[in-house]
Amino acid sequence: MANAADQLSALLMEQHELVSQLEPFQSELFVLLAKLKDLGLEKSHGEITSYLDFAEKQHGEAILAEQKELELEFLGSEVESESGADSDGEARPVKAKDKWNSKIIAQVEKMSATKFLGFCEEQRSIAGNIWGCSANLQRSLNRIIDGEGAEETESDDNTPVYADPKQSAASSSNGSSSGTNELQKEIGVAYSEIEELKSKILDLESQNQVCKASSEIIRSEESRILNLQIEGLRADTEKARAGREEAESKLEAKTTELATANLKISTLQKELKMKQPLFDIGVKVRCGFLQSIKRVWSSGEYVTTNSPIDLNAIWSKNEAVHRGNYEADKALFDLKILKKTTEQADFYYAYQTRGIYDLSVCPKALALVNYRGTLIACGFLTKYSHDSTETDKVTESKFKHSMNLWLPIFSSGNIDREKQEAFERNTAISTSSEALKRITDDTVKKERTRMFG
Repeated sequence: MANAADQLSALLMEQHELVSQLEPFQSELFVLLAKLKDLGLEKSHGEITSYLDFAEKQHGEAILAEQKELELEFLGSEVESESGADSDGEARPVKAKDKWNSKIIAQVEKMSATKFLGFCEEQRSIAGNIWGCSANLQRSLNRIIDGEGAEETESDDNTPVYADPKQSAASSSNGSSSGTNELQKEIGVAYSEIEELKSKILDLESQNQVCKASSEIIRSEESRILNLQIEGLRADTEKARAGREEAESKLEAKTTELATANLKISTLQKELKMKQPLFDIGVKVRCGFLQSIKRVWSSGEYVTTNSPIDLNAIWSKNEAVHRGNYEADKALFDLKILKKTTEQADFYYAYQTRGIYDLSVCPKALALVNYRGTLIACGFLTKYSHDSTETDKVTESKFKHSMNLWLPIFSSGNIDREKQEAFERNTAISTSSEALKRITDDTVKKERTRMFG
């Protein structure tokens, strides 16, 4: 029985050694699994990892069961304190090591052959479970790498064969040695499978490199096409920019042309505004002329030579020719028709102004200067006046008083709107303007009587 225990211990040592030999392969397998994961085989990686975890769990449980069995079977539950005697018959204490060895020998001697064979069978079953898991792992790797979907089949080469547990102790010893050889053979097969797995992974990496190269080619082609599209867009953009610049240039030219035209229009409008009073005068004079030629003055009266006659047209002509018209006379200077100093003096004499102002903004002032121009045409302030000298002086003072109120409106060179509004609202000016209008109308009637009787 002592020899059997030694053989069992040696077998267990060999088993541990074989397991330690598997550890490098295990770490290498982890590296290969990591590579498989990098290749995108997440599902297969999870399957392999689950099988590996299962194998490690079985192995750990076998080791724990082995340690527990050794403790229970070799040491037992009842440990008695014993002492020995030396050669002289004297008592001496038993060392712990001696006590351990003696206890193991005693327990081994007590074990029956059947129980010992059962223990060996249990250890062999544990080892079989471990390598069964390894065979499952190998088949999974083959399916992953080769891409085969065939059903799993069991073969004698991948399934360890063990001896009948009812054989004799000698047969059990031979079976254990055979199991060790089979385990070594399985390790070799596993190593070759790992090498094959390496080769497959290298092939996958090579294919991956080819795929990467193809992807690079595709990316390069896409980049080339994209660059062509970008160049096309740039050309279109440049063309559009050139077109826009040309359009902007044309627009700028048209804008300049429009501004020039607007300036011309503004100039023409100003000129038309200046010419409008002269145009109105000319129309009245020429229309009145066409009516006047149809009668003649003879023996103190007009004799009609052709009828009918429009007397209103004749009176409008006489008004246009013989009455004061500040704006029409001002236009003669604005249009440079009159420009001499003596001609300006005649203008100031008629309207009694100190300059040529735009009185159209101040209607009351314009009416006053027109009244004075009309009176001057009727001999006002001369010996041919229809009123006395004293009356003319009073009338003139009213004109000057009003002039002194409207001249400040234009004194700064610009129109003083505040003074202009105040002048227009001044009731005294309104009263004076109405009085001067009556004097002017009365003087015009007297002048007609003097000219035509």
